[in-house]
Amino acid sequence: MAKVLFIDNLQGIIDSFRYDIELDHHTVIEALNVKSAREQLNAHSDIDVIVLDMSIPEDEMGSESPEIGLNFLKYLTKNHNTPVIMLTAMGGESYRQKALDLGAYDYVGKSEDRGTLRARIKNAVSEGVKSLENICLKAGMYPGQSEAFQKYMK
Repeated sequence: MAKVLFIDNLQGIIDSFRYDIELDHHTVIEALNVKSAREQLNAHSDIDVIVLDMSIPEDEMGSESPEIGLNFLKYLTKNHNTPVIMLTAMGGESYRQKALDLGAYDYVGKSEDRGTLRARIKNAVSEGVKSLENICLKAGMYPGQSEAFQKYMK
């Protein structure tokens, strides 16, 4: 159904959430740090949703910090038209508010019910489809107007 880029520095977290996400027939692409996330974004232009851990390292050797996660969120919202769901074990309303202010689609705690993340991904994918439909309609591209569709209907 959808491609989900899951960015977390702990392979065990990715693996545990992968099972739940794949139950909904989504494909999970993983990245353990910002560097590998950028590589995955370059390799896969059709990512539908990004799940980003708040505390993530810049590369394999770096230490993780919420500032790196927030800076990468800022980059994503500026350069990619893909909903970003922040995932974190960190509590505190200030980080949640910062992430939402920087353009995060949503914010989910790692301790929340796993169904919560699945529902947020489903909502983000659905909203993305609606957004694409609106862009097409605004550009004057209406379903059924293509030459191929008209040929098929004859």
